Amino acid sequence: MKHRIAIVTLVGAIALVSLAAVFATRGPGATSVAASGCVPGALSQVTVDASRPHRVGTGAQTSYVFAVTNPGPGVANAQIFLSGVTPDWTAVLSPADVAFRPTAPGQGSITFANIGAGQVRRFVALVLPGPDVPEGDLGGLQINAALSNGQNGCLQVAAEHNNTPKVYVIGIDGFSTNYMFIGRDGEPSPAPGNLLTPRLRELLGSMAWFPQGRASLPSSTDMNVFGALSGSWPGTAGLSSVGVFFKGWDQNGNPVTGPLSAADLRYGATGDRALSIFDVAQDPAYGGDPGAFTAMISGKFQTDALFRLGPAYTADLVVDGEVRPYYLSVPQPYLLGDPPSDSNAATDRDGVNLQPPEQYRMIPFGVGNAGNDPLKNPEDRWIAVSALRLIAAEDPDVMVVHFASTDKIQHAAGAANIPSEWSNNGTPTLIWDDINQFNRNANREPTLDVVYEADLDTGLITDELARRGVLSSSYLYLYSDHAGTTYLNADIPLQQVLSDAGVLPLVRHFSGAAEISTIYLWDPANANTVATALEAYTLEHPVWGSQVQPLAAITQAEMDAGIDSRLGFLGRDGGPSRGEMYSQWLIEFPVDDNSKVVWPDIYALARYRFEITVPNILYSVLGGHSGKTTMGALLAVRGPQINPGIYTGADVSLVDVMPTFYQLLGWTAPGNVDGRVLTEVLGAP
Repeated sequence: MKHRIAIVTLVGAIALVSLAAVFATRGPGATSVAASGCVPGALSQVTVDASRPHRVGTGAQTSYVFAVTNPGPGVANAQIFLSGVTPDWTAVLSPADVAFRPTAPGQGSITFANIGAGQVRRFVALVLPGPDVPEGDLGGLQINAALSNGQNGCLQVAAEHNNTPKVYVIGIDGFSTNYMFIGRDGEPSPAPGNLLTPRLRELLGSMAWFPQGRASLPSSTDMNVFGALSGSWPGTAGLSSVGVFFKGWDQNGNPVTGPLSAADLRYGATGDRALSIFDVAQDPAYGGDPGAFTAMISGKFQTDALFRLGPAYTADLVVDGEVRPYYLSVPQPYLLGDPPSDSNAATDRDGVNLQPPEQYRMIPFGVGNAGNDPLKNPEDRWIAVSALRLIAAEDPDVMVVHFASTDKIQHAAGAANIPSEWSNNGTPTLIWDDINQFNRNANREPTLDVVYEADLDTGLITDELARRGVLSSSYLYLYSDHAGTTYLNADIPLQQVLSDAGVLPLVRHFSGAAEISTIYLWDPANANTVATALEAYTLEHPVWGSQVQPLAAITQAEMDAGIDSRLGFLGRDGGPSRGEMYSQWLIEFPVDDNSKVVWPDIYALARYRFEITVPNILYSVLGGHSGKTTMGALLAVRGPQINPGIYTGADVSLVDVMPTFYQLLGWTAPGNVDGRVLTEVLGAP
C-alpha cells in the first residue's frame, strides 16, 4: 500500500499542544509518540498513516479513530478525555460502533467500564473548524487515557482546514436502472413501502441524473470501472477484456495471458500512461495536490490491478478482501443469494434452502457462489462496513467504493430487471418459484435480494457522509459499469461455428465466453471473411421459434469507425486511430515479446440471449453482459455548481464525469481523457 508522510507547519492559530512534536515523531502505523512527555501507552490511533492531518471543510467534521487497550493487570475502567484543543476549533469524543461511527453525542470525555486484560475499546474524536478559522490552518488536540489500574496514555493529532471539495464515487457492478422502477417482488409500479431501491431513488432526487447514461463496449467491468475513474475509453486505456488479457504466444505456440497493471494502460502513438483521478488529484502538473489522500475499496479483486503501479498503487490505499489494512475484518463465507437484509433467507427456497427435499429449480452456485471464496469476493455488506471504517479512520479526499454482488448474483441466478419476462407460476405470494421465459433455471428472488442489499449499503455510506456534513459540499458520483441480462439455455459453440463455416484455419486463437469472444487471426487481412462467416450463422431461437442470426462480428476497422454493419453505433469516434473500442497503441504498434496486450482482430458478440461457449470452459452462466443490450448504466452526479434534475436526450457516458469534475475542481484533464464536460448540468451553486 502506498503511504505518504506529510510534514506541515502551523499557520495562524496558536496551538496549545506541540504540533511539531506530533509530526516529528509519528510515522505509518497504529501508534504515535510525542516529544513533550506524551506517550501513547494504552492508546493507539487506528490508521495506516498517523502522521497525516485530515482535511476538513467549513461546516463539516473529520474524525480520528482510537483504541484504548487494557494491558493489565486485571479488569480496569478507562477515562478518555481531551486537552489542548486549538482555539476556534471544536473536538468531541464518542464510543464507536463496528463501522467506527459515533454511538453517542460528542463529549469532552468518555468512560469505558470493565475492560478485561488485553481487551480493546474503540472510540472516535470528531474535529470541526470554527467559522473564523482561516483556510490552511491546523487545529490540534490531545487524547488522554487514564486507566484505573494505573495504565495511561496520550496521543496528539491535527486537522487542516481545507475547503477543496472531496470526491466520493460509489459503483454498483451490473446494476440496471430498471431496478429503480420495480418492487421487492420484482413487479412494476411498486407501492412506496415496497420499493426495491428506496435509497437510490431518494438520492437521485437531489442529483443530476442521466437515465440514458451508458457504458462503453464491451459492457464489462474492468474497462468501465477504469473509464468511470479516468474518463478514458476502453480503447484508449487498452482494456480489451476482463481480468486476464491475451499477450501473444510462447515459443511453443501456446497462448500467453496475464493480468494488467496501471503501467500497462497506455495510449496514442507514444504510449503515454492513462491516468485516473487518483493520479490527477495528487499531481501538481494537473492542478492536483500531493497532500491529498486517495482510497478505493472494491468487491472485485481484479480491478485493483488497474491501479497498481510497481509495488504500490496509484491510490494511497487500495482495498479488497485480500489486501486490506489491519483494522478491517477478514471477510467471512456467505450465501450469495441471502444477504443480511434478506428477511426470509431461512425459508425462501431460492435454490439453497431445499427442505423438505423437493425438485425446485437450482441456482448453479458452483458457478456463482462467490461466498465460498470471500477473500476474492467479499459481499457488499463487508464492503460497506469496511468503507465506513476507512472514511472514519483516514477521511480520504478521494474515495471510491465498488459493490460487486449484483453482478455476481446475476451471473448465478439471472437478471430480474425486466418484469415482463417473468411469470408468477400461479403463486403470486412466492417469488422463488417464478418462471423466466428465456431460462427456467433462472431465479429472480436472490437477485432481487442482492439488489436491495446494494441499495441499502449505498445508503449506509451516503448517510454517514451526510452526518459528517460533507455530502452537500462534496462531489458524489453514482454509477454502474454495465447492466445484466438473463441468457437462454442454448449455447453457440464458437469453434464448431468457425469449423462449419470453413474459416477455423484462419483463426489462430479465441477466448472468452458467455456474451463475448475475442478472436485473433493468423492474418488480419482475413478479418472480413471471418466476420462474414460468423454473422451468417443461423439457428432457431428456442423461445421465439424463428430463425435468427445471433452473432455480430466487430472488426478493427469497425472499432475505429465506431459503427458496426450489424449492431450500428458502437461508440464515439475520436477521429483516426482513436475510438471507444480502438487502441492505437496496441493495434498500430504491436510487439512480439509478450510485453503488450494483443488487441482482438474481431469481437464476436452473441445476441438474442444466446451464450457463446468455447472449449475448456465447462459451464455456462445464467446471466451476464458485455453487449449492446447491457450498455445502460446508472449515472448520476451531485456537488457544488451541479444543478440537480433529470437530463435526457444527449449521449452521456461514464467517461464524461471525470472531465466534468476536473473542470469544477480546477484540474487539467490529462491527454487520455476522452469524455466531454457535462456542461448541461453546470450552473451556480
